[in-house]
Amino acid sequence: MFGLPTGAYIVSVEKGGAAERAGIQPKDIVIRVGEYDVSNVTDLTRALRNFEGGQTATVTGWRGGTEKILTITFDEKTPS
Repeated sequence: MFGLPTGAYIVSVEKGGAAERAGIQPKDIVIRVGEYDVSNVTDLTRALRNFEGGQTATVTGWRGGTEKILTITFDEKTPS
């Protein structure tokens, strides 16, 4: 729709977190994390569950009409 890819729309990014360090910004659309395609927020959540703190993956996103490929190193998960 509107020439945008299907993915997870990023509303905000935690200051100092893994996403910010990787260069992910609000209004980006994440379409792939590692080998996992992302069509919506649920897909993004499922994809993130496959990674542990310290692991690195590529994040493919869309920003301002351009595809961006970023590298993220995941933070340790905090106990719930």
